[in-house]
Amino acid sequence: PDFAWTLVSRVLVNTGNALGTGLLLYYLAFGLHIGMETADDALLALIVVYLVGVVISALVVGYLSDRLARRKVFVIWGSLLQAVAAFVLVFVTSYEATFVAGALLGLGYGAFLAVDQALATQVLPDPHDRGKDLGIMNIAFQVPQALAPLLGAWVVAGLGGSFGGLFMLSALAAILGALVVSLVRDVK
Repeated sequence: PDFAWTLVSRVLVNTGNALGTGLLLYYLAFGLHIGMETADDALLALIVVYLVGVVISALVVGYLSDRLARRKVFVIWGSLLQAVAAFVLVFVTSYEATFVAGALLGLGYGAFLAVDQALATQVLPDPHDRGKDLGIMNIAFQVPQALAPLLGAWVVAGLGGSFGGLFMLSALAAILGALVVSLVRDVK
């Protein structure tokens, strides 16, 4: 069961992250009404903020997780921080808020990436099938990255061009991912 809970959690959290990042160019251009040319430049700066958050958080939280021998708490908090980032975009629609959300999303996703990978190695069901099992775990990264932008576009179009529902769905996926990983029993 721990392997399954970890897999489902990964799918949910990565879906939330992909929903939150996959349509950012269009959110900047049409949600914030700054136009495509300005949105192109803004997206580059936003990606840098996000990546800095990912790298710093992955290094710091990965280190802390190893030192404290704790995994779930960091995965849960990393997931919930991503939900907070999505809620920022739901409730504060400004250019500046997008950068705050980008930093929070990067910090949350970096924590999640570093520690969830460690957690995944601790829930593998069979030592003889580690390659296969980790391959299955890695599918939980790739499939959401491919499908979430399509789902996100469908949600935005269904809401008449509003991005609030997209970011609400992103937050919900991250929260559900945090709840599901809390069901893992054999890893602290």
